[in-house]
Amino acid sequence: MEFFDVIKKRYSIRNYKKCKIPTNHMKKIIEAARLAPSGGNMQPWNLVIVSDPKILKAIQDIIPQRHIVNNISIIVAAVCNPRVAGTVNFGKIKTWDEVDAAIALTHITLAATSLGYGSCWLGCYEMPQVKNILRIPDDKVLLALLAVGKPAPASSSRGPSKKPIKELFSNNFYGNQLKI
Repeated sequence: MEFFDVIKKRYSIRNYKKCKIPTNHMKKIIEAARLAPSGGNMQPWNLVIVSDPKILKAIQDIIPQRHIVNNISIIVAAVCNPRVAGTVNFGKIKTWDEVDAAIALTHITLAATSLGYGSCWLGCYEMPQVKNILRIPDDKVLLALLAVGKPAPASSSRGPSKKPIKELFSNNFYGNQLKI
């Protein structure tokens, strides 16, 4: 699939059909995340790939929108390590671990789409409970969960349309409409 076709095809899937992701596809998805850029190439994240049905069920039980994770193949938990993240100091310290992990997750969503899978970022969950289930140390930050699986036939709804360019981009200065 061509890159811009992947971009256009990718949207949040909230209805999956049961499917095991083959090892060769998992390797491609994981490699896409591994190759994601990060500040200073520090890669201050660890992505926990959850495929065990018991662990998936334990996480599903604490997510308010349980229907989203029915039949998913995997959950990817993005765990950040601010201690090894690149930093910038422009009057205040800013670490890039969360941005770097988000870029890696985005690479997963695009790789999954290119292979015929869907994904959905999950944000409605109890972090301490998920950290406990996944044995994430206290000094690490659980940034997000990403559901990945085969879209069910009924999941063709893209939701609201995207905003027009004029509402999202400015030319040279904020508010100066970009004309392309």
